[in-house]
Amino acid sequence: EEARRRIEAGESYVLRIKVPEDRGDVVIHDAVHGEVTFDAKELDDFVIFRSDGTPTYNFATVVDDAMMKITHVIRGDDHLSNTPRQVMVYEALGAPVPTFAHISMILGADGKKLSKRHGATSVEEYRDAGYLSDAFVNYLALLGWSLDGETTIIPRDVWPVSSRSTASPRIRRP
Repeated sequence: EEARRRIEAGESYVLRIKVPEDRGDVVIHDAVHGEVTFDAKELDDFVIFRSDGTPTYNFATVVDDAMMKITHVIRGDDHLSNTPRQVMVYEALGAPVPTFAHISMILGADGKKLSKRHGATSVEEYRDAGYLSDAFVNYLALLGWSLDGETTIIPRDVWPVSSRSTASPRIRRP
């Protein structure tokens, strides 16, 4: 009731997802890291809409992925800590949770995250330059893991994350 009164009085507010006190661990079945467990007690109730009405990344990305029926999310390790909150948003929306694969960050020569400052190129630019999609995906896949530590060409039928064992790839760390 206090919240309603304050909103009606024109006070700014944010919208949060409440993490239930009795919520068990949030378990992520990551295609690269295997099973990753987060203690829900360490997750605060988290903001999904800011006071200016804009959605946060953790909310917007889940809604977008759910609406696009995304089944696999492959992204950098720096997003692993976002994942338990995103899983809770998927659950709150009743949407299927995709398979996650968090790979090592791609770094520039200076050791910092690769960006446009480093001359990073878009996928479209590689395509327009004549790079084959199979070669491009093979290269990207090998940045984050290896089938056996030696294989340099990964057959197309091995690419789908769901078709391989999560225990077997060798993860390369910087």
